[in-house]
This record gives sequence, C-alpha cells and structure tokens, in this order.
Amino acid sequence: MSSVSVGRQGLPGRAAGLSYDAIIATNGAVMQMFNHGLSAAGMFFLVGVIYSRTHTRDLKEYGGIWTVMPLSLIHISEPTRPY
Repeated sequence: MSSVSVGRQGLPGRAAGLSYDAIIATNGAVMQMFNHGLSAAGMFFLVGVIYSRTHTRDLKEYGGIWTVMPLSLIHISEPTRPY
C-alpha cells in the first residue's frame, strides 16, 4: 500500500476498515486514560506532600489542615472549583 492511498483514506484507522465513530471512541478512551493517569499521580503527590508536612496518617490528628499548609490547600482545592 503506498502512502498516497493511505493519505486519500484520511486516517490510518479508516484504511483498516474502522468507522469514524470507532476511531473517535478509541481516541476518547485513550485521552481519558491519559487524563486519569495525570490526575491520579497528582493526587498521590498531594497526599505525599500532606504527609511530609504533618508527619502522620491519622486524619483525626489533622484538626484543621489549614493551619499547617494554608497556601497549598488553596492550590489543592482549585481544580475542584466549579466554573
């Protein structure tokens, strides 16, 4: 198969006989997996930061995390804010 015929097909997946809906769904699934990886890694990072600042894993001992790390808490809560 030459590069000209693949170029005329539009997408490489289309040359394999896949519909555009299947290609778009696959792209969406890959994007969702990538985004999940970023957000999960970010949350584990934030848990590590909180642990390094408080030196405890007992949630009852936090007693107001705002007193320990006020600016970091603002940055943690920013992505959850509705727009």
